Amino acid sequence: MDPRVQEALNRLREANQQMNRNGGREQQGSGTDAAQRAADELRRATDLLHGAAQQQAGNDVSRMTREAGRLSQQEKTQAQNIQEFAQQSAQQQRQSGLTTQQQYQQRMQELNRITSDRQQLSDDLEKLERNMRDTARQMASTQPGTSSKLRDALSGVDQEDLRNLLQRSADYLRQGYNPNSNGTEANISSGLQKLQQQLQQTE
Repeated sequence: MDPRVQEALNRLREANQQMNRNGGREQQGSGTDAAQRAADELRRATDLLHGAAQQQAGNDVSRMTREAGRLSQQEKTQAQNIQEFAQQSAQQQRQSGLTTQQQYQQRMQELNRITSDRQQLSDDLEKLERNMRDTARQMASTQPGTSSKLRDALSGVDQEDLRNLLQRSADYLRQGYNPNSNGTEANISSGLQKLQQQLQQTE
């Protein structure tokens, strides 16, 4: 448990005890000091809980920023792998004219690996969006500014149509097309970089 949360709970218990003691003292006309101490403890507990919530929010945004950076880097690696795969396939065809059974099997294995990686990237982006949406909703009442920036970042993902582009690129790969050839990969790359930048600004 966060030490500040624990301290806040201790202060809340202290405030409750002060108020209970105050109940008996009011009858004797000496409860003013106890009431003030109880109010002070409640105020300190509230401040501690607010600080703990702010730190937790910052940690959540930091994790999402790192995840966006990881996805962006993975996309760059995958785009390079896709391009190399396409070039190697074209080179093999030029050299031999015909693809041997062994070459075909090797190419299919590599294509399946690239496609699986791309599908995983799409799934990971969907998970990140879900985390961003949940965090924005949780922060709406306590940290509306951060919540608003997260919603803006989510709107950017929707406008860039990132998840659909990733899914489409995976489908292109399954059909034997190179998503680098029609601008899809460039749009994915710029969209993921923009998402990372927006999260960095939020952080």
